[in-house]
Amino acid sequence: MKRRNHLLPALLFLTLLLGLAMPFARRAWAIAPLYLDATLRHRTELALTQLTSRQGWLLSDLQIKEVAPSHVRLVYREHRRNPRSSACLILSLSTFETRPCEK
Repeated sequence: MKRRNHLLPALLFLTLLLGLAMPFARRAWAIAPLYLDATLRHRTELALTQLTSRQGWLLSDLQIKEVAPSHVRLVYREHRRNPRSSACLILSLSTFETRPCEK
């Protein structure tokens, strides 16, 4: 009986730790190709730079949500002008063209 009461706080702590780590792990998994593939990282950098200069956006207004070999899914949100409006975009890494995300 004494031993089981001793393990309860450790099990609660482990459960809390895993519950907090899951959202971060899902996000890290979605953008992992940026860290693993230098060519994809360079292509993504070029695409984002061209997109921001073409649209007149700040790079800090973009949030990368998912990376695939052919495209990047990102969210554009103007920080100061209208914090509630946002747009989901898919940026092609071959043509550097954008299209809205599918719902």
